[in-house]
Amino acid sequence: MADAPGDPVSVARVTEYRRFLSSTFVVPVLIGVGLAVFAIMILVDTGSYTAKFAGGDPGPQIYPRMIAVASLVASAFLIYGVFRKTLATREVTEGKDGGDLSWPLILEIAVVIGCTFLFPHLGFMLTLAVLVGLTALIMGMRTWWHILLLVVVAPLVAWLLFGLLFKLPLPTGPIETLMGI
Repeated sequence: MADAPGDPVSVARVTEYRRFLSSTFVVPVLIGVGLAVFAIMILVDTGSYTAKFAGGDPGPQIYPRMIAVASLVASAFLIYGVFRKTLATREVTEGKDGGDLSWPLILEIAVVIGCTFLFPHLGFMLTLAVLVGLTALIMGMRTWWHILLLVVVAPLVAWLLFGLLFKLPLPTGPIETLMGI
């Protein structure tokens, strides 16, 4: 027997369906598609960059292209996750304990803004270590040795990539002074 149009069960189903479409399907898919379009625009635009602006290896195209490729990968994962239905309505709109997910996001934005002010004073490696450690705590990582491993390894890998491989001038701080960089 079909539900009547005014039946509370059918109203609840329609409401749940609308909530599902708005929060776990349509919005993430639109964000994923928008991110992909933005990344493709970056890739097309960087084709006109010439080495006369930067004057060195690997050239001015590398960083925008790295960002574009990372954006395309993120877009693909987002859209793939939506179509696999791994994003349940309750997981998107509420935290595991039923609370709102906005406070970790706001806290992470505050940490990133704070680290941008610390960057010239503490140097690249120490600021990145603070950023990685606080981000790990905000995201729920509680094992101290995992956090310590991240705090040590992530800045070293980033410094090897950007400081040694790409030869970017990174701000120095106490860690870089101790290392003789």
